[in-house]
Amino acid sequence: MGIKFTFPKPVGLIAYLISMVSDKSALVLDSFAGSGTTAHAVMQLNKQDGGQRRFILAQLSYESDA
Repeated sequence: MGIKFTFPKPVGLIAYLISMVSDKSALVLDSFAGSGTTAHAVMQLNKQDGGQRRFILAQLSYESDA
């Protein structure tokens, strides 16, 4: 799609979205990990509510023609 994000997503936003899932032992997949915001959000939520959520992060490298 050619969209480049110049800043990470806010941890608070990602934590809010993850908290909408009631399973506190959920497995969260982020296939566009980048700066690791999702991992940070998962760890933050687990600390806050005693959850045992886990996460998988993946980042594919790519070369741009630009």
